[in-house]
Amino acid sequence: MLEKIKDELSKPENEPLAWLLGACLIEGKDNFLSDAVAGGHVGVLAHWNKSIAAFRYALVNSNEAQLKISREFTLKRQERVERDGALRDLYAEILSVLTLSQLGYSQFRALLPEMQPTPDYEAVHKDRKIGIEVKNLREPDDLIRVIAERHWNSLVRRSPERYRFRLRILHSHQGWISENARSRLRTLLDQLPDRKDPVVMETLEGDVTVQLIRGDREDVIDPKFDCQVMEQSITPHSYGEAGLVIQSPITAGDLEFDLSDYRQFFLKVLRIVAQATPKFFSRNSTPYEHRLLTLRWETARAMIDLSYIGNTKRIIEGLFSQVGLQLEVMIFFKDTLPEMVGRERVYRG
Repeated sequence: MLEKIKDELSKPENEPLAWLLGACLIEGKDNFLSDAVAGGHVGVLAHWNKSIAAFRYALVNSNEAQLKISREFTLKRQERVERDGALRDLYAEILSVLTLSQLGYSQFRALLPEMQPTPDYEAVHKDRKIGIEVKNLREPDDLIRVIAERHWNSLVRRSPERYRFRLRILHSHQGWISENARSRLRTLLDQLPDRKDPVVMETLEGDVTVQLIRGDREDVIDPKFDCQVMEQSITPHSYGEAGLVIQSPITAGDLEFDLSDYRQFFLKVLRIVAQATPKFFSRNSTPYEHRLLTLRWETARAMIDLSYIGNTKRIIEGLFSQVGLQLEVMIFFKDTLPEMVGRERVYRG
């Protein structure tokens, strides 16, 4: 696999990727991007190369940006999920620069922290110098989609011959599930090759019903799994014949404001803001004319309530303003994760 990665990174069309992440991909452990590079997945590579090229063009000190990322970024962490998460955190930095560029920000400068905490970037906007800190709000790890996708990919990587079949998972639960339910779902995935019946229906703890269909078998779908309103299809990696499709319907209840879900989102943002404040408000921090915290939100749902963003932004900015401090919070989202670009992740009505 290492030789394949080196060969792909030596191609002219992959020069931006090699420039920013070549050493990390070669020296690090496996991750979704190294899988894409070794597999020559054109869509994923084209997106990353285009994004990195635009990111480099927006910077006035691209060499320092390369050094900054080499210092802060590693693909040597023990768990695959952490390596994939680190890549998505890095993607949030790239996407933040590109998004702000489209909004009129310019002269981006990557900052190398020395003795005191510093934000990630500086830029100019409306003749003001802006300090910019970037954070990534990772998707929750207690959702059926996330649990099933991560565990299935792990199984296929470890035992490709044993899990050499397509899998479809149907459910109608949009929120988090308990630890017992998570453990049972992983066990069901583990046992699939040994089951005679290609269809498994089980109710997990919390009255959460899931249906797993092995192979290309088409069954009459139970009404509670009717996904004709909204189908979510996920195939993150092409491991031979082992494709994964996860389907869940969007119901009327999913369109209503969910206070419990919003509280979880707000508290998650609040924790991130608390982590970022030393970059702007420590005793020796640079007194910027304007301070901007950008948050890329890895949304857990197909349908997004934009009031989550507006309310959270207003409350947090108002909190700082009440004590005479200026902080702007910008939350943006993309419904496609960087490893999914060029792959099949479809929301269709």
